Amino acid sequence: MVETARGLLMHEIVLDGERIADYFIVAPTEWNFHPQGPLAGWLMGRAANDREAVQRFAARAVAALDPCVRWELKWL
Repeated sequence: MVETARGLLMHEIVLDGERIADYFIVAPTEWNFHPQGPLAGWLMGRAANDREAVQRFAARAVAALDPCVRWELKWL
């Protein structure tokens, strides 16, 4: 485990003798964009009556977390 600029990065290797039997990685994006992660916490409960303001806030929040994936805001 290592703390990176974007958050916790974890690598796990399962060994079977001298061979790698399995490998897992959990990147900061998975923590930051999890339904119980910081982005959800920043967005949940915010007033959404001004679409442009919500879009600007969401864009700043996502940029602050520096995701490695494309994103878009969908209105339901």
